[in-house]
Amino acid sequence: MFDTEGLVSFFEQILMRSLGEETEVEDYALVTGGNINTAVCLQTAGGNYFLKFREMDDADVFEQEAKGLNLLRSAVGDELSAELTIGDGQLRVPQVYGHGHTQGYGYLLLEFVESQMPSRYYWRQLGAGLAKLHAHHGSMSGLRHHNYLGILQQTNDQEESWPVFWARQRIIPMAGKALLDDLIPLELFKRIEQLCDLLPEVLPQEGRSLLHGDLWNGNIMPNKQGKPTIFDPSVYYGHREVDLAMTRLFGGFPTNFYEAYQEAAPLDPGWTERMEIYTLYPLLVHVNLFGAAYVAGVEKVLVRFGV
Repeated sequence: MFDTEGLVSFFEQILMRSLGEETEVEDYALVTGGNINTAVCLQTAGGNYFLKFREMDDADVFEQEAKGLNLLRSAVGDELSAELTIGDGQLRVPQVYGHGHTQGYGYLLLEFVESQMPSRYYWRQLGAGLAKLHAHHGSMSGLRHHNYLGILQQTNDQEESWPVFWARQRIIPMAGKALLDDLIPLELFKRIEQLCDLLPEVLPQEGRSLLHGDLWNGNIMPNKQGKPTIFDPSVYYGHREVDLAMTRLFGGFPTNFYEAYQEAAPLDPGWTERMEIYTLYPLLVHVNLFGAAYVAGVEKVLVRFGV
């Protein structure tokens, strides 16, 4: 790692690469940036920037995150403000300034979002804003490039059928990794395959909404106006219930979030029952990242659907 002088020089090199001009770092402070990366707020005369970085060679994790943020920004509106007004709601996405590799580190430089207390209508704004985001559709389920969920690669080969996509590009690859790494037994993997065989009978055929892909409490925050900001996406086109399912995985969002979403874009009957199938994917991700403690959650989903 760097000494203080070397670290400032490293930051200024990234600012030069990203902004195209010399920018002096007046101060910096460590901020929350997840469990994998180091994250700092860079304070300059021209404003503050959010930088996250970690040791890596040629991995394209930050490149794919930048693509995801830019895709969300293009969907929510004006490229400069990236604010979407829907009644009393606004959705915000940080601006990407640069990404790349230098001195053995990968980096991603973003707009620094100053967080304040959420506004009175924060959760309704988030629900209405998410419904508007989901109104942006692709031609097929998936995406034209692969990306990541956390540090795990997420394949996005496009499919006409949403149940086929969910099985081939989400459940089976993640369950297969867990099997190969001896995190789940073969018997459990075969039951997961059986569940995938049932998906055409359970899931809608079409899923082509633009999804955040990893929408939980840790990836949203109120900005300085108290309005919702979303970040750390794992974007692709799929069924909108996936994002709703993720919000329910770790305790759920407040009721008025779901009410606002339903008012803006009512969900089809049976959506609450389908949630468990959609939570199976992040549960398998957690098995691969954190181990056997999450296998019980996988078992619960399988039992719920009789396999």
